[in-house]
Amino acid sequence: MRNKSRVVDLVGEILGFPRRYDNSIEEVEYCCPRCDNGRNKFNLVLNLYKGVFHCWACEYRGRVDKIAKMYGDANQVKRLQKILAGVDKPSSKGGKVEEPLSLDEFRSLKVEWNDSLHYRAAMKYLKNRGITQDIIDKWDICYAESGKYAARIIIPSRNINGGVEYFIARDIYGTSKLKYKNPQSRKQSVIFGEKFIDWTKPVIITEGVFDAIVLYNAVPILGTKIVGNDKLIKKIMENKTPIILGFDQDQVGVRERIDVAKFLEKLGSKLYIISDNEYNDLSEAFEKRGKYYIMELIKGAKHFDELEMKMGLL
Repeated sequence: MRNKSRVVDLVGEILGFPRRYDNSIEEVEYCCPRCDNGRNKFNLVLNLYKGVFHCWACEYRGRVDKIAKMYGDANQVKRLQKILAGVDKPSSKGGKVEEPLSLDEFRSLKVEWNDSLHYRAAMKYLKNRGITQDIIDKWDICYAESGKYAARIIIPSRNINGGVEYFIARDIYGTSKLKYKNPQSRKQSVIFGEKFIDWTKPVIITEGVFDAIVLYNAVPILGTKIVGNDKLIKKIMENKTPIILGFDQDQVGVRERIDVAKFLEKLGSKLYIISDNEYNDLSEAFEKRGKYYIMELIKGAKHFDELEMKMGLL
């Protein structure tokens, strides 16, 4: 395929940026717009050599232009057609510029906005998920009144100095084709919420942001893969941080948490796994049962070897 990196960028505009990409990679993973439902599983694989995609979870497949026609706008369809035909050239040297990461265009939910229906809908959505004002204040959760991220809840990630390194934008009303819209930024090695992490204490690793923000000392890896996040891995190794894995309880989450655990164990980490959650994920458990139920889940986390034996994996 011609102009591989430009195809990756344009598909990223539509589906959110892939897990990782460089020029040597022929297959790139995105979140599937049909079955991902905001879980950040990265099950849709785009083959850049053949120009086709396939989601191994729901079997959604086709040529790459199908993604633009189904989920993009008219401008994105035209641009992709030109890129594939080799007639659309970059407007400036150096290619695509990353999207500046700033919260200036968003409204903070720390204050009331009585002039906005979006504000009331955002607060209702968060309340329904058990998100308290204390959590909103801690994470500086915002919402977008207009623009590219209109009618979306914004959860920013800040580094240890307080700077915004990344954010996720979640559809408030559940009517968008994409529940989550990621910024155009190649920040694959961001430690989401690094500002709040104490590496000398056990760190809980979750799949999604909503799982992490209701916990103490938790890092969402925005999916199920930790390989490639060199910054996070380095921190764990430097501090010999004990890890508690709080992955989803679905088939993918159960399988992937074992792979992540085996990888981290090779780095010398002490591994524990939350395995008795009766809900799909920790966010739902918090919503339904509250923080004390979550505390019991964490206390009951099993050592990795013990869990492997229990599951018959050894």
